[in-house]
Amino acid sequence: MSSPPPESTDDTPPPRTPTVKRRLQTWTQEQIGNRVGFADPLATVPEHELREGIRILSGKLESVEISELERAVEVARVADVYYDVAKGNTSDTPLPVTLTESEKLSLVAEREKLFSQRGMLVIICTVSLAAFLQGHVQSSINAGTLFANNVGIDRKESEITNGKSTADWKLGAMNASPFLAAAFPGAPLSLPVNYCVGRRGALGLSAVLIIASSLGSAFATRWEEIFGARIIGGLGMGIKAVSAPILASETAVGYWRGSTILAWQLWVACGIMIGFVVNLVIAAAAQTLHSRPGNDTDDRRLLTFQLILGAPLVPALLLAVAVCFCYESPRFYMRPNTPNYNLARALTILEKVRDTRLQALRDLFLIWWSNKELANDDDATDDTTPQSSELDAGLSYAARAHVVFKLSAGQYKTLFKKRRLRNAIWSTCTVALAQQLCGSMY
Repeated sequence: MSSPPPESTDDTPPPRTPTVKRRLQTWTQEQIGNRVGFADPLATVPEHELREGIRILSGKLESVEISELERAVEVARVADVYYDVAKGNTSDTPLPVTLTESEKLSLVAEREKLFSQRGMLVIICTVSLAAFLQGHVQSSINAGTLFANNVGIDRKESEITNGKSTADWKLGAMNASPFLAAAFPGAPLSLPVNYCVGRRGALGLSAVLIIASSLGSAFATRWEEIFGARIIGGLGMGIKAVSAPILASETAVGYWRGSTILAWQLWVACGIMIGFVVNLVIAAAAQTLHSRPGNDTDDRRLLTFQLILGAPLVPALLLAVAVCFCYESPRFYMRPNTPNYNLARALTILEKVRDTRLQALRDLFLIWWSNKELANDDDATDDTTPQSSELDAGLSYAARAHVVFKLSAGQYKTLFKKRRLRNAIWSTCTVALAQQLCGSMY
């Protein structure tokens, strides 16, 4: 008969579950590592992979020598070190790249001066004007409510149809239509529009739509006409609201990218403020500031109504002119598997919005490298993604539109397939909805 096994004499305590403090420390270290990798995306890339990437990209651009691309990649890989050298600080170890005086000045200026890049001023002005127009349109819609009786909406007399008041419903439909059209289908349409005509082209299209909407609203005599005109304007607002911040962020230097995006909301608020001032001036000039519906100033009230609704025409025309002088986003020409892929054109744009060729090649490689990683991401592509054979030159307009909508559908799917993107959607939608609910149309 077997004897029972001896009792264990090991006094080693069993492994403990990591405490909350340890988990927090681990999570913090991971976040710090992710931020370092995000700030310097090439810092942790093996040398042989960078060499291979330089060779591939240089082979795609006949005007770029491997040696100058190597210089740009080295500066991008340890950007802070070369920034310190450009500031006049000495490095402990010899650096493989010797900067010229103009390159040193440009590397310092791009971090310390907002408008140091010569081509960025026109882009920032164009995007700011687009945001200003967004706010001005909202102010004109708001003020138009005070004169709604001139287009057949009389809330004082409380129109009755089948025993129910319809005045408030008409007014609500007229005021809500541009924002509903901006949310859907305006914002979703911005992606295929950007694929077809680029960010700059999307801004131009939105300016044309708002010009048409302003003219239609100014000459409207019935609320149904304003309803239709505002739907057209809403499409332009939705396309513009998505395209303008993207244009600013994709052309700005990395250190100022957040500031240029935040400028959108700043200039929207400025447009709302100036719009209220313009509405007040128009009402005062037409002597309808203190008028009421149903008195002898109805003709002047109609004129005030038309001028207020037509006032956004002015910034919309200015935006259309500014787009003609604005540069396109270089990333628009560097998205893999798109009909507009053109590295040479992207480099030309970067050379116009950066002070030196070194900076242009540096940003060209960084954009190309990030898109290369995106193209290799299995979660970002699926069987519906168009292949390169579908994107050859000579596509008909119908085939091009088909490819563009397939690309758009694939990109929208990515938003819901990745957890981090789903979380971003929920958080941003909640914040945006809360902000809009804080406002009041009348």
